[in-house]
Amino acid sequence: MNFYEKVKDLDEKTRRKKIQKRISSLEKRSRKENGGNKQIGYHVGYNPERKELIDRGDKVEFNLEATIFCNGYIPRGSEIVYGLHYNNFGEAGNHGKYYTIDDDSYIYDFFDYMDGVEVVSDFEMFNYIEEFLRSYFGFFPDGTRDERFRLIAKNDDRYYAPTIEHSIKSFKKTGRALCSEYAIHAQNILQVLGYDCCMIIGNVEQEYAGNISHAFNLISYKPKASKEINDFLIDFASMVSIYDENYERLGLAPFMGKIEDLSDDFLNDFVEGKEKLVFEDYEYVLIGGTLFKIGYSQMREYRVDTDLIPDQDIEKTRTYQYKK
Repeated sequence: MNFYEKVKDLDEKTRRKKIQKRISSLEKRSRKENGGNKQIGYHVGYNPERKELIDRGDKVEFNLEATIFCNGYIPRGSEIVYGLHYNNFGEAGNHGKYYTIDDDSYIYDFFDYMDGVEVVSDFEMFNYIEEFLRSYFGFFPDGTRDERFRLIAKNDDRYYAPTIEHSIKSFKKTGRALCSEYAIHAQNILQVLGYDCCMIIGNVEQEYAGNISHAFNLISYKPKASKEINDFLIDFASMVSIYDENYERLGLAPFMGKIEDLSDDFLNDFVEGKEKLVFEDYEYVLIGGTLFKIGYSQMREYRVDTDLIPDQDIEKTRTYQYKK
């Protein structure tokens, strides 16, 4: 949050120059550390490609490369693949379920949204980010991602190249954004602010929703009043409610689960599907100006599932998509 303190009282022109310089520095570092990798999610194109099939005895696996862990700022030019179609013959593609990060204007929009606001804690800043993202994406869906990014088919499984590139800008004020869009935008805003965070494409299981593919963030920070670093899983797409003492809903906040040991070993095991994070679900109640956390009996389980889990079988074709 240090960067926000440096720019919050600047005039708009000066602030934009500072933000632009900050983004440029973060992008340069990210490209260097990630070796120029530009695809997040499965590394497949919109037309199916033949992939190696590996016989494991009890099952057949695809040799598919994927990026599910994103540390640092996610730079322009990155491509987000949020859906995978594959068949039993070893062909896999995204069928148009992707978009390109070709815009960073939302970073400037966030700082405009926060113009001059005094932020007293990291928790409050996270809530402002949540509030901004919901406003930025819009509240009422005017369709789905798949409708916006639908390709023109040549035949049963081949497509013409899109005439208009699939852009991350397509989500603004449409109500179509799902978990990956929230996690990506949050990741980059947090990075610009100065937080150490990463994005994970994995799974969440909740009693009322079942096991679904999901994108979320992990964050480490040291609060002003503490000498210790706090490690949290933070989920901007599956929020928790804030109520007043009459149980009238006041707003929403990102779900946060405290991680006791976010070591490199744990993080590696988590990304490889060997560890999971389980938290009690909760909501907030504001009483007399103090926010109380009210826990529930149901739990949230976050993990990375290393197996393909198809949403549906259509003859010999299977579909797998990241969903909220």
